Amino acid sequence: MTEINLKTAGRDGSTYTPELECLHYTVNGKDRSVYLYIGKAFVVANPIIFIYTPAGCDIHDFAEKHGWLEEAKKHGNILVFPEAYGEWIKQEDIELWKMIQGISDLRFKTHNTRQYICGYGDGAAMAEHVVQYSPEFFAGVVLYDVPEIGRAVLDEGGARISTEYTNYSDVMKDYPVIYSRDVEQNILIVADEPEKLKETEEYWRNVGKGSNPFAGIRISSPAENWDAEKIYTQFFSKTRRYRIAPNGELREASDYRENPNARRYYEKLASDVEREWIEVLPSDYDPQVKYPLIIAIHGSNNDGPQFYDITRLWEIAEARRCIVLFPTALRSEKAYEAWNFYSHTPDDNGNDDESFLLALIKRYQTEYSGDPARTYITGFSNGGGMTNWMAMNHPEIFAAVMPYSGTHKKPQYYTPFDENSVLLPYWMNRGELEYKPASLSVVQAGTEQWAYWRKRNGLAELPDRTIDEPRTVTQIFSGRVETRYTTRKLAHHAILSEQYWDICDNFFFRFRRGKHGESIEDGYTHTTRIAGRNVRLMQSKRIDGHIYVSVQEVKKTIGREIPEEEIIRECEIDGETYIQIA
Repeated sequence: MTEINLKTAGRDGSTYTPELECLHYTVNGKDRSVYLYIGKAFVVANPIIFIYTPAGCDIHDFAEKHGWLEEAKKHGNILVFPEAYGEWIKQEDIELWKMIQGISDLRFKTHNTRQYICGYGDGAAMAEHVVQYSPEFFAGVVLYDVPEIGRAVLDEGGARISTEYTNYSDVMKDYPVIYSRDVEQNILIVADEPEKLKETEEYWRNVGKGSNPFAGIRISSPAENWDAEKIYTQFFSKTRRYRIAPNGELREASDYRENPNARRYYEKLASDVEREWIEVLPSDYDPQVKYPLIIAIHGSNNDGPQFYDITRLWEIAEARRCIVLFPTALRSEKAYEAWNFYSHTPDDNGNDDESFLLALIKRYQTEYSGDPARTYITGFSNGGGMTNWMAMNHPEIFAAVMPYSGTHKKPQYYTPFDENSVLLPYWMNRGELEYKPASLSVVQAGTEQWAYWRKRNGLAELPDRTIDEPRTVTQIFSGRVETRYTTRKLAHHAILSEQYWDICDNFFFRFRRGKHGESIEDGYTHTTRIAGRNVRLMQSKRIDGHIYVSVQEVKKTIGREIPEEEIIRECEIDGETYIQIA
C-alpha cells in the first residue's frame, strides 16, 4: 500500500499525485477489494464519501465517468469504493462495511461530522442496508437509480436497534429505545421513474422524527445532472452530522470561504515552521476600537476550518463584535499532530505550540486591536488540554478560560501555584456519555484537572447554585473567582455549538484583566424580560450579586420608556444611569 507523507505534501498537493489504490480485506475467508482515492494529501479532517457502485462494474471506469476522481481532487475529499463479490446485499457485505468503517478517522484523519454515502443501481440498495446498519454515521445519503427492494425488507432493517443506543444502553436505560428508523437522515433519491419507488420513498420519508430542517428526503431526476461535483457541492457539503448526542444531529454546515469576514493565514510565526489559522473579524471592524479576542483551539485530527464550523463562533464574532481566531496544529510525518502541551517537559515533541499561540495573541493585541484586558481561550478535546496548559502557565494573559471536553493529561506537569497566584475564571465542560469509553482523558485526567482548579480558585465543597437546563447541568462556584462545571446531558465527546452563546455572554464577556493583573468582573451580558419582551443586553453589570442594566441600551432595544414598576433601584456608573430590574 502506498504510504502518503503528509508533511512533505504541499497545501495544494503539488508534490502528491492521487491514485486509485486497491486495499484488500478478508471476510468470511474471501478476499474482498476496496478502492481508495485521497484527493488532496495535505488536508486534514477531510470529508469522506463511501461509494457503492453497481455489482460487476469496472470501478476505475465508473469513478472517472461519474466525475468522482475530479471532484475529490478539487475539494480534497477521500473516496472509498467497496467492490461487490458477485451480487450485493449479503451478510458478508455488512461485515466488509464494519471493517472499512474504521478507515475514516483512524488512518486518514477524516472528521466524523463529514461522512457521506452514495450508491448506484443495486449498489444503492446496498447503501440503504449500510445506512440502516450505521444510521448515526452519515450526514448525507444519495441513492441513484435505486431499485425497489420492498417495504418489508426496509422495515426489517429499520427495526434494528441503533449501534449508538446499544453502546450506551446502560446510561440510556430510562429513555426510549432508539431504532435505525428513529435516526434522522438527509437523503437524495435520483430516479428516472420515481413513481416506481413508492415503498422506498414512503419508508425514507418517515425515517426520523421529522423535526430537523436538515433532515428529510428529496426526489430528483437524472435530467438535473447530478454528477459528482453537484452531489458534493449542492447536497453533501451543506450538512454535517454533529455527534453531540446518541446518533448525532443533522445540522447546517458552514465554510469560512463563504464568510467575507474570515481569512485563512499561512505564516512563519514564532518559528521557521509555517503556521496556519483562520481569522474572523466583525463586519464593521474598526482598528480604533478595542475588541474581545477569543482563541479557539481544535481537537486532534482536526484543523482550524473544521473548528470554525463545529463551534460556529464566527456567528458570535459578528453578533457580539469580537475577534475569533482558529489556529491549526502542526503536522507530523504521516498525520496531523495533536497540540503539544508538554513544552519543556520530557514528553515535549518539539512542536512549539505554546510560543505560536503566545505570538498569535500578541499580534492581534498589537496589530488588530484585540483587547489585552478581554482575551479568552477555549479548546475542545486535545485543544482543551492545550487550553489548560496555557491557562496554568499564562493566567495573566486571559480574562477567562473554558476547556471543552479536554484536559491536560499528566498532573506531574501541572504548574504550581500559591495564594498569590493570578486568579482566573475557569469553566470545565464535559459530556455525560464521555464516561464511555473510560479511556477518554475527560474522565480520569478531567477529575485531576478539576481538583487542581478547585484548589487554585479556592472553591467550597458544594456549588453556590446549579442551573438545570434541557441539555446541560451547570454548577457555579464563587470561590476566590467564579468557577463553573457543566455536564452535557446524554452527550458524546463533541461540541454543542449553541452553548458557546452562553459561554461568551454569561461568562467570558463578564470578566476582564485589570491593569495590575487582577481579575475584574463587571460586564454581564444576558437575556432578561423588560416591558413584556425578552431582550438580550450587552452593557449590563453585576454589582454586589445583582444585575444592573443600562437605561440607554434598554430604551434603544425596546423602543419605549421602562415601566416604573419594573425598576427596583438605580445607580450611576461612568456617567451613565443603570437600573436593577424586578
